[in-house]
Amino acid sequence: MYDIILKQNCGYKWHTEETLYAKGYIYYNNRIMSAIDFYKINKNNIKEIIKNVDGQFVIIDKCENIITIITDKSNSFPIYIDTSNKIIFDSYNKFNSTYTFSKEDCHDFLSMSRCFPGRTLIKNIFVSQCSSIYSIDKKSIIKKKYFKFERFTEDPTTFFDSLYSYIETYCKIGELIVVPLSGGYDSRLIINILSDLNIKNVITYYVGSKNYKSCDISKQLSHYYGYKWLCQCYNNNYWIKKFSSDRRKEFSKYCGGIHSVAHHLDWPIVEDQLSNIKEKKLYLSGMGGDFIAGSLYNDKLSKLNIDILKKELYEILVRNKIFETKKNFYMQIFEDLFKNEEEKSLIFENFIYEHRYTNGIFNAGKAYEFFSDDIWLYPLVNTSFIKSMFSLYGKEREHRNEFIKIFNKKYTNFVEFQTRDYYKLSLYNYIKRYFYKTILSPYFFIEKRRFISYLFKNCKYQNSISSYIELKEKGWDYAAIY
Repeated sequence: MYDIILKQNCGYKWHTEETLYAKGYIYYNNRIMSAIDFYKINKNNIKEIIKNVDGQFVIIDKCENIITIITDKSNSFPIYIDTSNKIIFDSYNKFNSTYTFSKEDCHDFLSMSRCFPGRTLIKNIFVSQCSSIYSIDKKSIIKKKYFKFERFTEDPTTFFDSLYSYIETYCKIGELIVVPLSGGYDSRLIINILSDLNIKNVITYYVGSKNYKSCDISKQLSHYYGYKWLCQCYNNNYWIKKFSSDRRKEFSKYCGGIHSVAHHLDWPIVEDQLSNIKEKKLYLSGMGGDFIAGSLYNDKLSKLNIDILKKELYEILVRNKIFETKKNFYMQIFEDLFKNEEEKSLIFENFIYEHRYTNGIFNAGKAYEFFSDDIWLYPLVNTSFIKSMFSLYGKEREHRNEFIKIFNKKYTNFVEFQTRDYYKLSLYNYIKRYFYKTILSPYFFIEKRRFISYLFKNCKYQNSISSYIELKEKGWDYAAIY
């Protein structure tokens, strides 16, 4: 049987009782409780109830002959399974010198900033996936998905009532509520709800360049609601200092791991400003809301034939064309996925969500807990929200039109700001923006591929990787996977 080694105990704490391990909170039937208490109460029918719960959690139940692992909808706390050494763990800080690195998975990592879902850089070590129940015994690992995007029949306006209760209940956990306020519709929705609930202990913050219109929008929105506003404006010297620090490398070890690059956008302001605030903080992030509400959705996908659609999906996932060793592998996966002609767009979104969002981007939450015992919540990765938005079809979700319509109808007195930054940039500002996105922020995928191509061309990189050390030496140190 597997040994269980759990070391990541910042922010959300591990709670243990005999052979049961759990962290996080679960929201169900307008109530919130610790994941461990919820599981103990509902263990006998957990497979049915878990479909409709929300929150950030993971549960590990080690019975005599079988281990059960249950993950949440965003895979908030990745769990690694080492099938060679029979170990289940949550941190890769203790590397075994006998580990063998997978060339194919290293190629995926360098191409997409993450490995294929469930895989890691190391052979025979696998990582958990979102919305899954794992059953592990001596001979096998069986995974079953308990929730996925599909067509629902719910009223698209119902998610507002659910979100109000969800956010109000969760806010009782934190002494101070912190909202990353980009100025977009997702973060605006969250502070609207906080204001309607008359929650006063709120701080908002903005990260990025003060030259962007979104910075002004964020500031005006925060002041309109009477919330304190913080800003962390980045520049070249600031990023160079931050990225060369030992603390950044420790952070990236903690949240990036051996299956995805760390998300670096929020951690500097958390370290420099927010970690100095003594109150226990709850971060409410709009992460994932834009995806679920439809901003990445394009109804034209439904009209594309399979071959073109496969290329479109491949272009989104693989931004660096140096590494095409697994192109046929992905094309075959897409071929199998799109056998259902009528649901091509839905299948497309499911795959992107599990491959890109829950497998990498959602690790942004690690920044909130790394420096203190603070916790976070992705309130828009919510059962009701997902079901409401995915009850809409085709053009109703294209460019989030329906969500914005509902949003504006709900908040008739809401102060309108131009969300997008349409003003013309000077050549100097454009170059600065390009530089930051390519070199300094690993999750701006489009421009980043040009930098990576340049990097490996000049390093005379050969299309093979034999060790973890070689991966580091070839120039990926800014991704901080070491």
